[in-house]
Amino acid sequence: ADTRQLMMGDIAEVAGDEVELAIEVVGSAPIERVDILDGTRVLETIRPFREADLGARIRLLYQGAEYRGRARTTVWDGVLELEANAITGATMVNNWNLDRGIQKLGRTSLEWKAVTTGNFGALDIRLEKARDGRLAFETKPCQGIVVIGSIGLEDTVIDGGGLDRAVRLYRLPDRLTERNVTIRRKIRLREAGDTRLYVRVTQEDGHRAWSSPIYLVRAPA
Repeated sequence: ADTRQLMMGDIAEVAGDEVELAIEVVGSAPIERVDILDGTRVLETIRPFREADLGARIRLLYQGAEYRGRARTTVWDGVLELEANAITGATMVNNWNLDRGIQKLGRTSLEWKAVTTGNFGALDIRLEKARDGRLAFETKPCQGIVVIGSIGLEDTVIDGGGLDRAVRLYRLPDRLTERNVTIRRKIRLREAGDTRLYVRVTQEDGHRAWSSPIYLVRAPA
């Protein structure tokens, strides 16, 4: 049947080369980001805050797995050290095992234990000085040294091999409050094949939600 409106899970031919995607998110905690995807490709990442809102909070996120199937666990036990700065507080995100988590927390160093099996976890680190010094971390999959002032809104990604395995460093506002987000975007359809539009929502507390895809294909000329 002809229609002007689709919802997630629908499949349709589209007369034209673009559609408008309307998104409304109501979170159970403050929203960190909303990703618009076509299949595995991220078309856009939307955050309910701006560069000017960023504070002295760095998130070190670790993600991925060894490979698909059994024995895919990646161990992320690690050490982090600061130079010319200090830690005023640190918390774990998505740590569901009480034997893991932060093991030692000092003024300029931190040790933790964590694993992922395709999911992600993170450390939220609050700094004494928002942009001074350097941050060095070491885990078995990867390690890195980053100038703290270079960490901003966009992710700094250190590849860890395996299956989508990486460490991501980015800056957050000192406090997030926005739980409701409304977005409208024009999306251009693929020249050939299905355009598979869906949304992934990540909350500050580490919980995630995905919509079902909307499958779109250009109608024959």
